[in-house]
Amino acid sequence: GIEDPAKELDVHGVYRLRTDGSLGRIISDLPRPNGIAFSPDEATLYVSNSGLPSVIMAYGVTPSGDLGDGRVFYRSWGDGLAVDQQGNVYVAGPDNGVLIISPDGELLGSLNTTQRTSNCAFGDDGYTLYITSDMHLLRIRLNVKGVGF
Repeated sequence: GIEDPAKELDVHGVYRLRTDGSLGRIISDLPRPNGIAFSPDEATLYVSNSGLPSVIMAYGVTPSGDLGDGRVFYRSWGDGLAVDQQGNVYVAGPDNGVLIISPDGELLGSLNTTQRTSNCAFGDDGYTLYITSDMHLLRIRLNVKGVGF
């Protein structure tokens, strides 16, 4: 992997900035957390792990914003994540494309890009999924909007 000699911390994690200005690590059980996204109701936080084990984790979120214990949501390597309004999770990175996983953790299908992808995000009117890869920015129109639109 690529290591930045100037990185400020010796550990990888997911951090939360609280309204009082304090910053704390909220996920420490993954060696290389990467993409993060909330479910439409913000009751679940999804986190992809770019190291071993190759998993997408799901953490329950309490009304106060604290996290519960994590569970394996889907077994796959992942980079960036996005979620649509139906709760489907889009996972960039594996198998030259984007995996689409139901809220129950079942693989619904994939978007094949013929090249490894690094991230995905909804944009425009919410029906467009943008996908980044090594040399390209791709977009595809979907029949469901992304979270936040």
